[in-house]
Amino acid sequence: MMMYGSLSTLYYQNSKKVGQSLGGDLEFYLSQLKKGERVLEAGVGTGRLLIPMLQAGLTVDGIDLSAEMLGVCRENCVEAGVEPLLIQGDLVEISFDALYDKIIIPTGTFCLFNDIEAVLKNLSDSLVEGGTLIFDILYPTHIEVGKTFEDRLDLEDGSYIELKNYHKDLHFNYIRSVESLEYTHIKDGVELGSEREELVLNYYDFSEIRYMLDRHGFKDIKLLKDYQDEVTVYDHEALITVVAVKG
Repeated sequence: MMMYGSLSTLYYQNSKKVGQSLGGDLEFYLSQLKKGERVLEAGVGTGRLLIPMLQAGLTVDGIDLSAEMLGVCRENCVEAGVEPLLIQGDLVEISFDALYDKIIIPTGTFCLFNDIEAVLKNLSDSLVEGGTLIFDILYPTHIEVGKTFEDRLDLEDGSYIELKNYHKDLHFNYIRSVESLEYTHIKDGVELGSEREELVLNYYDFSEIRYMLDRHGFKDIKLLKDYQDEVTVYDHEALITVVAVKG
């Protein structure tokens, strides 16, 4: 998985704020969870979704691989007056003290996993029988190989972050895309720091998703388009949410 550093975390914290819904994801996940259930959010980031879920009275733990992301998440949780269990770890190998009723992986985090078979096995092992796995998958419709896209994010202290996103590669048949990201933090014309990361996203078609989930003990698999209608036809233009039950 991509390791989010301090500048990418700062960019994420200020471009995707706590409580901000992206395309209806917050409303959807709130509708899927119930009070009394033990829930894990994988790829919790800075707590954008976690904190409003906790404020709604849900019991949600968070896990992330990035220490920087979790550090900011902890600060955001203190400010919001919530005290979740936050775990730094890799879903390929981590084990939990107790099983979860539901595990959610919002937005594009699922596409960041490189060893997806190991992740799915661990997720299945971490759910109660009859527990539910919910995750989003993206498709590389935004990739234009060879092009660089630039963005500027102004911060409250008068500084700003410049982001250059170079679309490096798109593997045959949309299996994997590679983007090179360069963050530069600037204030009053002076560079305060820079950071480079490589973003590798893995993509899966519907039949592959169903096959992998079935192999790891999941059933009643549903695929939703843009958090709404169930779909059976492959649609690259939509965000697809997968809902599967263990057992």
